[in-house]
Amino acid sequence: MNEDKPISRQRKWQLKMKAEGRCETCGKPCAPFTRCEEHREIQLKKYASHRKKWAQKNKSRTREYRRKYYLKYKDKIMEKQREYRKRKRLEQS
Repeated sequence: MNEDKPISRQRKWQLKMKAEGRCETCGKPCAPFTRCEEHREIQLKKYASHRKKWAQKNKSRTREYRRKYYLKYKDKIMEKQREYRKRKRLEQS
């Protein structure tokens, strides 16, 4: 972290509450989480659409998705690789 930037009063209070095991928003006790039940539900509803969009956007980047795609189109992929290698050999000779 950059030592030059000052921390606001609000952020100091949030960090204090987090260290004490209390809700960052209202200060109610909430042991394993950073927010109480009420504020956690609000946060989940607020960012649900963001999570869905992110999941759809990044679905093709997951290892599991790439593996399923590869297994589904394995024969076509292998054929294209063979053709590419043949062309490369012909160009070299």
